[in-house]
Amino acid sequence: MRYANKILFFSLLLTARPGCAVEFEVMDKLAVNGAATLLSSATIIVPVTQSASLWASTSTVTPHLFVSTSGNVGIGTANPGAMLEVRSNAVIGGTLAVDGNIRLGDSTGDLTGINRAPETGVALSVDGDGTGGSYVVKFYSGGSLAGWIRKK
Repeated sequence: MRYANKILFFSLLLTARPGCAVEFEVMDKLAVNGAATLLSSATIIVPVTQSASLWASTSTVTPHLFVSTSGNVGIGTANPGAMLEVRSNAVIGGTLAVDGNIRLGDSTGDLTGINRAPETGVALSVDGDGTGGSYVVKFYSGGSLAGWIRKK
């Protein structure tokens, strides 16, 4: 099915036999008044002649997920300034591998904790678990050990 111009759907039920697909294309705008469930996948393609973005949210103020026309993805922001910008807390349940530079914070007042909660007034708090004499932190320069902090 192909629909042109602006169409408001209040109730649309598409059914198909098992193993069959139903496909429709909206040429301008699709509004769904109520819940919409996609049981498989959805492909959204915006022609280069259109200035459009993808906005997924339960709010008209801040999107939960936003994809700009340039491909930047924002979570909690409608104006992502990088390929991925998250404007809230984030939890990563595995290894975070960064191929490039890392900057923690953007001002001298920011606090960072590694293996512990940040401490007020301390720029970097590091906690290591080990016996006396083991390294807590090692610093390298050009691949060679340049300095370290050991547990007493």
